[in-house]
Amino acid sequence: MTLLFKNNTIKILHRLSIAILMTGTLANNVAAEDAKIKSASFSLKPVYKADEILVTSSDGKKWDAIDAKALKLSATMKVDTKHPGYVDKVGILLGNCNNTGCANNPVMYFTKVSQRDYNFHKIITYPGNKIPLSKTGIAVPGYGDEILNGCNSKLQSNGATKSHSFKKLMTASFSANTRKGKPPIPEVQQGGNPDYNGGDVTRQSQFAVKVICKAYVPPPMKLNSVYFVVYKHQAKGCPQKATIDVQFKTSRAGVIEFNLYRDDGNFQKVTLNAKKDGEFFRAKWEKNYTFNKSVNRKYMIATLKHKYSSKWKSMVVKCGVQNDNPGPGGKTNDPHPTHGKPDDRPDAVVTPKRPKKPGIKVAPLPKLVCLGGKISKNKCFCPARKKKMKFGKNKYRCLNNVLKPKSPKRPFKPGIKVAPLPKIVCLGGKVSRNKCFCPSGFKKKVIGKHAYRCIKRASFNKRKNKKILRKNNVSKHVFAKKLKMKGFRK
Repeated sequence: MTLLFKNNTIKILHRLSIAILMTGTLANNVAAEDAKIKSASFSLKPVYKADEILVTSSDGKKWDAIDAKALKLSATMKVDTKHPGYVDKVGILLGNCNNTGCANNPVMYFTKVSQRDYNFHKIITYPGNKIPLSKTGIAVPGYGDEILNGCNSKLQSNGATKSHSFKKLMTASFSANTRKGKPPIPEVQQGGNPDYNGGDVTRQSQFAVKVICKAYVPPPMKLNSVYFVVYKHQAKGCPQKATIDVQFKTSRAGVIEFNLYRDDGNFQKVTLNAKKDGEFFRAKWEKNYTFNKSVNRKYMIATLKHKYSSKWKSMVVKCGVQNDNPGPGGKTNDPHPTHGKPDDRPDAVVTPKRPKKPGIKVAPLPKLVCLGGKISKNKCFCPARKKKMKFGKNKYRCLNNVLKPKSPKRPFKPGIKVAPLPKIVCLGGKVSRNKCFCPSGFKKKVIGKHAYRCIKRASFNKRKNKKILRKNNVSKHVFAKKLKMKGFRK
């Protein structure tokens, strides 16, 4: 009996375990089923003034890149499931696709939902440089290549140098993954998920964007190095030859403008074109001189756009004497030296010579600056109708001599403070001796503190007054008294 009982219990337990495993498998199969859908809808519209895709050119020959400027799109997503269904995941993908066929499309938006029904509105952003191009791989859905072709359809003869724009119609797909059963606790996961392969419910929506093909603007030209020398050719006596040699090494081809200054204030404007020279871009300029007499000068250069100025270079020519240091010299490779520019020099700087006595050391006279005037005998003289003003040590400036208006003087007694007379305002009249006087036929009316206005007096018409007297049965004397009280007079 005991053996039979044990065998029966073992069989019953074995059958129960098999049944439990079967029910778990069935439950899993039920949970993995897609839910039935009552309705689903999807709408995608671009946000105002945020619907632009910017296309750029890297070399100026053609448009070849999409900028990272983000699109902003207003998305409305709705999914209504039948019981016991729920929405597990949702996503928006670029292009026209259905269900799991959206696996290769770029994801614009993704989130975990785990709700019975889903009704949500959101502003999504999508960078333009994430639109696939064929040069970076397989372009799905192909909008990137179509955008570049639209830009390059209006190339100019010199490349992508003129901006233009056009409208581009695009499609996005909303795909939802639904399940049957009780919704699990959702995981916090939003944004773009490249592993999302779509769901079982898909809806599409079209939206239009503005494509702007931006004209190519070359990067600013930079000065890599500057070569500036002033040298003399070896020769005895006069005439002697000298040369100024200027060379620029730049980052690209372009125009360079600079001024050649001389220490006496004269200058010459020079325009050069930097051209390809081997691996670099160079611009060269020379100026030759022939001197028939002794010369002692200084030269410097200063660019107009690149904020560069050189040091002063001397040119000393002595006729009848062989040059001490012939040949080129004074190379400068620093594009941003710390010395001053020619504009920083004062307008007139003169160092007069003083005679030396034997055995006596004479101190040099101080440098005198006279802006707007002339220096004579180490003094600053201003022209007529200008006055001299000192603004530093041995520095003067000639200014216009503006005379201040004289204020009226009032007599005062010594030791007694006299209060200033109040200002009288007399509108329509004249002020005399601090009083307001009105012309004939006008009377003075107070309109404020020390302010008056001249008002025209009313005229007295005898004929009209007689009619008024008869009409109102008022005596002549009473009527005249009333008019006088109101300001009228005969």
